[in-house]
Amino acid sequence: LQAVEAPPQPVGEIIRELGLPGLYQGALVTASRDVPSVAVFFVCYEAMKLYLSNNGTIPLGPTDTLLAGLLAGIPSAASVTPMDVVKTRWQAKGGTKKYKSPIDVLKRSVEEEGIMVLTTGWLPRCLRIAPQLAITLTVFEWLAPGSGH
Repeated sequence: LQAVEAPPQPVGEIIRELGLPGLYQGALVTASRDVPSVAVFFVCYEAMKLYLSNNGTIPLGPTDTLLAGLLAGIPSAASVTPMDVVKTRWQAKGGTKKYKSPIDVLKRSVEEEGIMVLTTGWLPRCLRIAPQLAITLTVFEWLAPGSGH
């Protein structure tokens, strides 16, 4: 998570400044962050559930699914932090005026601030996203039809 000085803009102001496509500014870069994040999460989540259930021989309780979700959320959030940095800078007010494209954001950020800029905010991301995913999946697992609960 990064501090951004841009206050939320009303939809009309966005359309006036950027046109209708401005409403979708950053949609592709957001998807390029979120799709891999979800893939990493579910692979790790299922692996953790298998591990905690001794390959399916021990039934899992809510504490187990909470732990599996928490541990899966960490690599999920951390692995896409570089793309989150790019997305945040691209979508920030003035991002499309300062940069030509998300690739330009990446290149210039690394050139100007060094490669470690791509790790900016990894810990707050993990501290927010891992518990959120853990709680969401635990509730889902226990409310889903056929879960036996």
